Amino acid sequence: MQRVSATANTRAALVAGIALLWAAGSALADEPTPSDRPPPSKEMREQMAKAHDAMAACLRSDRPIDECHSEMMKNHGGMHHRPKTEQTSSQPPPQ
Repeated sequence: MQRVSATANTRAALVAGIALLWAAGSALADEPTPSDRPPPSKEMREQMAKAHDAMAACLRSDRPIDECHSEMMKNHGGMHHRPKTEQTSSQPPPQ
C-alpha cells in the first residue's frame, strides 16, 4: 500500500512541476510590442548605418571586445534606439 501511495505522490509532484514550469514560461514570455514611433527619416537611417558600420569595423579589428562594446554603448544614442528598460515598459517613450 505504501508503494502505491509513493507512486501517486511522485506522479502528483511531477504533474504539479510541469504545470508550474508551463505557467512560468507563459508568464515570462517576452511578447514583442508594436512600435508607436514613426519610421526613421532618411538622415536618421544614414546615421544608424554609419554607427553600425563603425561597430562592425571594430569587431573585425584586433581591438579588445571590451573596447568595441564601450564604443558601441557610446554610439547607441546616435542610433535612436530606446534603452532596454523603456522597450519593456508600458509607458510611452519620452519626447
